[in-house]
Amino acid sequence: MNWINLNVTFLDSEEFISATPVQRATWLCLLRYCAGQENSGRIEGAKLWKDRMWLQVVRVRLREITVGECRLWEWQGDDLVVNFYPTEKEAEVRKKRTQGSLGGRGRTLKKQAVAAGMGDESGNHMVSGTETTCLDSASREREEEGKEKRKGKGMEMEDTPKPPKGDRVSIPADEADEEAPTLPRRWRLIPRSERKNHRVHRNNVVMQRIGTWFGRRPESLWNVAEGLALTQLDPPRGDVDLLERYYLAPLDRTADYRRRDLLSLLSHWHAELDRARIWEAEGG
Repeated sequence: MNWINLNVTFLDSEEFISATPVQRATWLCLLRYCAGQENSGRIEGAKLWKDRMWLQVVRVRLREITVGECRLWEWQGDDLVVNFYPTEKEAEVRKKRTQGSLGGRGRTLKKQAVAAGMGDESGNHMVSGTETTCLDSASREREEEGKEKRKGKGMEMEDTPKPPKGDRVSIPADEADEEAPTLPRRWRLIPRSERKNHRVHRNNVVMQRIGTWFGRRPESLWNVAEGLALTQLDPPRGDVDLLERYYLAPLDRTADYRRRDLLSLLSHWHAELDRARIWEAEGG
């Protein structure tokens, strides 16, 4: 989220009033980090973070989190839960983002005609006689050009030797990756709880790369939940390259906080990117 939605009545609550100014500022920084990650106010594995990690990622010091009692946040195991985080607003933003990506991407012919001034809102075309003559002439010219192109293409195909029967014409991996879908056609009909039990049609190049970080073979198909998570992320190539270096690097076991599960990585992609940037800044 690009903003934080807070109810002003909370600023009059006992939890906020009883906190010190430093604790209030720390809580605001925690809110900012969680809003950017959209993690529902839970920072997983935060108890294992060092002071430098807190300073680089959340912009607070470790002692500001651990020293003193504060009811603006609490620890649940190794996770830090930020209280009064606007989880409902986060869910609303996620829902609107999903709906916006599904609809309203194209114009109908009716809207195109109205925008071009060649039709009214009822869809009726308004073309004068002169315009009709011009359109007919242009249509005939395009038809003649199309015939000549098809004729020339047919002659080229006759001159081109055909491959022997049984041989397959290979398609470049990049072209096949762009054209062939990965998710099932009706994946929206699969219940959320069942998506881990269904497989994608194929693994694209990015899926194959990420799968190798967890010891998967390229032909081992992802489940629908994993494929959908990656599709929604649509990570840039630079982010994938950075995480690949981070996940394939040999790390000391005591300092290895990398995810052990593919879906967990996709669910906390941005947090892992922050860790990878810090790791690379410290010399990799």
